[in-house]
Amino acid sequence: MLLVLVLLSVFLYNIGKGYTLLLDNKDIELPGGTAKALAMVEVQVDNEEPIELYPRDRDMVLVNGKSHTISITAYNKSFAEIGSYKIRFKLREKSDMFLLSMPALAAEAEDWISPFSPQR
Repeated sequence: MLLVLVLLSVFLYNIGKGYTLLLDNKDIELPGGTAKALAMVEVQVDNEEPIELYPRDRDMVLVNGKSHTISITAYNKSFAEIGSYKIRFKLREKSDMFLLSMPALAAEAEDWISPFSPQR
């Protein structure tokens, strides 16, 4: 019985734990070169309201649990759609805050998500 309670506690902790996701649309250096900021990108995490980001923008989303879905639609300077992406991901690091790079995601880089720690 005690084992069931411990397992239930761990499960409830994991699905209820909150995380901060920083949605970033800034130039980023990748191993294959620089991924430039997108002219405009619409980002939706899970079923939250979509967020518009322009070059050098950063916005924040608060989520609960480790598994999430992100949908982005990228536009060029004349606001014509140039691509859309939908990715399911899990937060695997032991951080409470993560940086999600929209240019890296659009470039299909593996390291489009990384733990973030504010500079002091």
